[in-house]
Amino acid sequence: VVWIDWLFRIMAGRTNAQIAEALATLVGIMARDHQPGREDEARLERFMKHKPPTFTGGCCEVA
Repeated sequence: VVWIDWLFRIMAGRTNAQIAEALATLVGIMARDHQPGREDEARLERFMKHKPPTFTGGCCEVA
C-alpha cells in the first residue's frame, strides 16, 4: 500500500511538470506572436494571401 501511494505521488509530480512545461511553451508562443501595433499589417497580409482582385483603372461608361 505504501508503494502505491509513492507511485501516485511520482505520477502526480510528473503530470504537474508536464502541464507546467506545456503552459510555458504556450506562453512562449503567444508572447512571440504578439506584436503590438502590427495587427493591421497582419490583417492586410492575411487578406493579400487570398489574392484579392486588383483594380486596373478606368471607368465604366453608362450607355
